[in-house]
Amino acid sequence: MAYILCDFYSRSLGKDTVIHMIFPEYGQIGKKKIKICTLLHGQSQDASFWIRRTNIEQIAGEENMAVIMPEAARSFFVQMPNERNFQIFGPYVSFFIKES
Repeated sequence: MAYILCDFYSRSLGKDTVIHMIFPEYGQIGKKKIKICTLLHGQSQDASFWIRRTNIEQIAGEENMAVIMPEAARSFFVQMPNERNFQIFGPYVSFFIKES
């Protein structure tokens, strides 16, 4: 399995964010269709929780599955006030739909 940690600037969020990704080995690609699973972390965790505390990498390998684990801090994965202006709602939903 390939593990990728991507730290990048999100135009939707207007700030840096992180996405953790797991991909099947190169030899597995093309043999079967690759499934895609998006895992969302809980309020008291971050995206690395799935790598550190579960066997998701093993499951992804067995199921020939790519796993995407976006970071959302304490946004509850919904539109919510951002850190700069509490009267403007941060575009977390747009981020997950367009950039993840």
